[in-house]
Amino acid sequence: MRIDTFGNGLGLLLFSLGDILAGVLVFDDNELARTFCFAFAGLILILALFRLKYIVFTDNGIEHKIFGVRYRFTSWKNVKNIMHTFHPSENTTARALVITTDRGDIYLPNDYGRVSTKGKQGKDFIAEWLSGKIFVVTLPQRPEERGSKVVQYVADCYGPLDFDYSCDRTAPADREPATDD
Repeated sequence: MRIDTFGNGLGLLLFSLGDILAGVLVFDDNELARTFCFAFAGLILILALFRLKYIVFTDNGIEHKIFGVRYRFTSWKNVKNIMHTFHPSENTTARALVITTDRGDIYLPNDYGRVSTKGKQGKDFIAEWLSGKIFVVTLPQRPEERGSKVVQYVADCYGPLDFDYSCDRTAPADREPATDD
């Protein structure tokens, strides 16, 4: 099974190339505008590289790929914890799998089914996420059954999930999430 965001990254990549082309063709005589176009294209290109990374779940473990080239492999025996939660970003109701390797610490979700990214816990969580000890896989929202199939496949390979925020619950829109300060 494969979960990827390749389409989004490809769009950003094409947009940055178009911006470079505009900088060369349109702003040929204006050095400041051309410099701005190149700087903007560089920023978009960096964002595209992050979006061209994707995860492949296999029977043996988790493959991390960029441009289709595997750069890391995490076997199921090296996974300490898998949680089915709402995405840690608080401005979305997307569901995600928060996967902790044996090198990372386990961060439990709050009452709203979301791992807090605020306070000391949030700083520690983000530091471990950036170092690759924890990774977050956003599940496809449409069709919803595809996200459920991914969760079921991971549960079949890994075993019962350590935390599964009930799929029939929704994120509370009218309340502020609790902070773990």
